[in-house]
Amino acid sequence: MSVSISVRQNCIYGALIFLTTLMTIGLYRTNNQEWLFFRNAEKKYAAKEYAEAINLYKKSLAKGLPPSKIGSNLPNALVATGQFEEAIDWYRAYLLLHPQDSRARLSLANALSWTDKPQEAEEEYQKILEDTHGNQETK
Repeated sequence: MSVSISVRQNCIYGALIFLTTLMTIGLYRTNNQEWLFFRNAEKKYAAKEYAEAINLYKKSLAKGLPPSKIGSNLPNALVATGQFEEAIDWYRAYLLLHPQDSRARLSLANALSWTDKPQEAEEEYQKILEDTHGNQETK
Protein backbone atom coordinates (compact mmCIF):
# COMPACT_ATOMS: atom_id res chain seq x y z
CA MET A 1 0.00 0.00 0.00
CA SER A 2 2.86 2.38 0.67
CA VAL A 3 4.19 1.79 -2.84
CA SER A 4 0.92 2.92 -4.44
CA ILE A 5 0.87 6.08 -2.30
CA SER A 6 4.43 6.84 -3.32
CA VAL A 7 3.61 6.32 -7.01
CA ARG A 8 0.51 8.50 -6.65
CA GLN A 9 2.54 11.23 -4.91
CA ASN A 10 5.23 11.09 -7.60
CA CYS A 11 2.58 11.43 -10.30
CA ILE A 12 1.07 14.43 -8.51
CA TYR A 13 4.51 16.04 -8.07
CA GLY A 14 5.34 15.39 -11.73
CA ALA A 15 2.04 16.89 -12.85
CA LEU A 16 2.61 19.96 -10.65
CA ILE A 17 6.10 20.47 -12.05
CA PHE A 18 4.78 20.10 -15.60
CA LEU A 19 1.96 22.61 -15.00
CA THR A 20 4.34 25.05 -13.33
CA THR A 21 6.68 24.83 -16.32
CA LEU A 22 3.82 25.47 -18.74
CA MET A 23 2.60 28.44 -16.71
CA THR A 24 6.11 29.90 -16.52
CA ILE A 25 6.58 29.62 -20.28
CA GLY A 26 3.15 31.13 -20.89
CA LEU A 27 3.78 34.05 -18.55
CA TYR A 28 7.19 34.68 -20.07
CA ARG A 29 5.70 34.80 -23.55
CA THR A 30 2.97 37.24 -22.53
CA ASN A 31 5.12 39.45 -20.30
CA ASN A 32 8.28 39.60 -22.44
CA GLN A 33 6.87 39.78 -25.93
CA GLU A 34 9.07 42.75 -26.80
CA TRP A 35 12.20 40.62 -26.29
CA LEU A 36 10.75 37.70 -28.22
CA PHE A 37 9.98 39.99 -31.17
CA PHE A 38 13.44 41.54 -30.86
CA ARG A 39 15.23 38.17 -30.87
CA ASN A 40 13.24 37.04 -33.88
CA ALA A 41 14.00 40.33 -35.63
CA GLU A 42 17.71 39.76 -35.03
CA LYS A 43 17.43 36.28 -36.56
CA LYS A 44 15.59 37.63 -39.61
CA TYR A 45 18.16 40.42 -39.99
CA ALA A 46 21.02 37.91 -39.87
CA ALA A 47 19.22 35.85 -42.52
CA LYS A 48 18.88 39.02 -44.67
CA GLU A 49 15.09 38.86 -44.46
CA TYR A 50 14.96 42.61 -43.97
CA ALA A 51 11.25 43.29 -44.50
CA GLU A 52 10.29 40.75 -41.83
CA ALA A 53 13.06 42.02 -39.55
CA ILE A 54 11.69 45.57 -39.82
CA ASN A 55 8.21 44.34 -38.98
CA LEU A 56 9.49 42.48 -35.90
CA TYR A 57 11.68 45.39 -34.72
CA LYS A 58 8.65 47.67 -34.91
CA LYS A 59 6.51 45.16 -33.03
CA SER A 60 9.14 44.95 -30.28
CA LEU A 61 9.14 48.74 -30.01
CA ALA A 62 5.33 48.80 -29.90
CA LYS A 63 5.41 46.27 -27.06
CA GLY A 64 7.74 48.49 -25.02
CA LEU A 65 11.32 47.69 -26.00
CA PRO A 66 13.41 50.86 -25.50
CA PRO A 67 14.55 52.28 -28.86
CA SER A 68 18.12 52.38 -27.53
CA LYS A 69 18.18 48.55 -27.62
CA ILE A 70 17.51 48.38 -31.36
CA GLY A 71 20.96 49.56 -32.42
CA SER A 72 21.75 50.18 -36.06
CA ASN A 73 20.21 47.00 -37.47
CA LEU A 74 16.77 48.57 -37.95
CA PRO A 75 18.05 51.51 -40.01
CA ASN A 76 20.35 49.15 -41.94
CA ALA A 77 17.32 46.99 -42.78
CA LEU A 78 15.37 50.08 -43.78
CA VAL A 79 18.17 51.08 -46.18
CA ALA A 80 18.23 47.55 -47.61
CA THR A 81 14.53 47.87 -48.42
CA GLY A 82 14.86 51.39 -49.87
CA GLN A 83 13.20 53.23 -46.97
CA PHE A 84 15.91 55.89 -46.78
CA GLU A 85 14.02 58.72 -45.06
CA GLU A 86 12.97 56.54 -42.13
CA ALA A 87 16.46 55.05 -41.96
CA ILE A 88 17.96 58.54 -41.72
CA ASP A 89 15.75 59.33 -38.73
CA TRP A 90 16.80 56.10 -37.02
CA TYR A 91 20.50 56.66 -37.74
CA ARG A 92 20.29 60.15 -36.27
CA ALA A 93 18.58 58.86 -33.13
CA TYR A 94 21.16 56.08 -32.80
CA LEU A 95 24.06 58.50 -33.26
CA LEU A 96 22.75 60.71 -30.46
CA LEU A 97 23.41 57.78 -28.14
CA HIS A 98 26.55 56.51 -29.93
CA PRO A 99 28.25 59.53 -31.54
CA GLN A 100 31.55 57.68 -32.05
CA ASP A 101 30.07 54.87 -34.16
CA SER A 102 31.76 55.66 -37.47
CA ARG A 103 30.01 52.82 -39.32
CA ALA A 104 26.58 54.17 -38.41
CA ARG A 105 27.73 57.68 -39.34
CA LEU A 106 28.96 56.39 -42.72
CA SER A 107 25.65 54.62 -43.27
CA LEU A 108 23.82 57.85 -42.43
CA ALA A 109 26.00 59.80 -44.87
CA ASN A 110 25.36 57.23 -47.60
CA ALA A 111 21.60 57.30 -46.97
CA LEU A 112 21.66 61.10 -47.13
CA SER A 113 23.50 61.01 -50.42
CA TRP A 114 20.96 58.56 -51.87
CA THR A 115 18.10 60.93 -50.96
CA ASP A 116 19.52 63.95 -52.77
CA LYS A 117 20.81 65.64 -49.62
CA PRO A 118 24.43 66.14 -50.68
CA GLN A 119 25.15 68.99 -48.26
CA GLU A 120 24.04 66.97 -45.24
CA ALA A 121 25.88 63.92 -46.55
CA GLU A 122 29.04 65.97 -46.98
CA GLU A 123 28.78 67.20 -43.38
CA GLU A 124 28.53 63.61 -42.12
CA TYR A 125 31.45 62.50 -44.29
CA GLN A 126 33.46 65.41 -42.89
CA LYS A 127 32.65 64.33 -39.32
CA ILE A 128 33.92 60.85 -40.15
CA LEU A 129 37.16 62.28 -41.51
CA GLU A 130 37.61 64.46 -38.43
CA ASP A 131 36.91 61.58 -36.06
CA THR A 132 39.26 59.20 -37.83
CA HIS A 133 42.05 61.67 -38.63
CA GLY A 134 44.07 60.94 -35.47
CA ASN A 135 42.78 57.42 -34.95
CA GLN A 136 45.51 54.85 -35.64
CA GLU A 137 43.01 51.99 -35.97
CA THR A 138 41.38 53.55 -39.03
CA LYS A 139 44.63 54.35 -40.87
